[in-house]
Amino acid sequence: MTNISENKVSELHKAVDELRSLEDNWDADGEAPRPTDDAIARAHAVIDWAESEDLIDIEIDVDPDAMGGVAVNMYGKQGQNAWISCPNEGNDTVLLSVQKKSEVYPWDRASKKLTMIYLFPERVPWQGCN
Repeated sequence: MTNISENKVSELHKAVDELRSLEDNWDADGEAPRPTDDAIARAHAVIDWAESEDLIDIEIDVDPDAMGGVAVNMYGKQGQNAWISCPNEGNDTVLLSVQKKSEVYPWDRASKKLTMIYLFPERVPWQGCN
């Protein structure tokens, strides 16, 4: 039996793969490059990371990036958002935002942990101060 999270992960991977069918100049301005195979592969890795960290129960979607590449968007339950950019040229980043505040970080081991804390602060095992 397939559970809901497996279905969601499968749907997200399918949505990323569908971006392969975009042509160059796909946007309304006729200027956006199609996502490269490398950008698509990195977006798949972001989805796999989200699944491994049990982040699949939040709203997640994928979109082509008008600058070229793939964006993986995660929407926290308390208004906080994470936008992971997988641009064609590499150098993935994450933009964390809540209300009108936002910060951009390189997408690496440290920012992955920060993204988890940001989206799910209730999961952090805070230690009391004495």
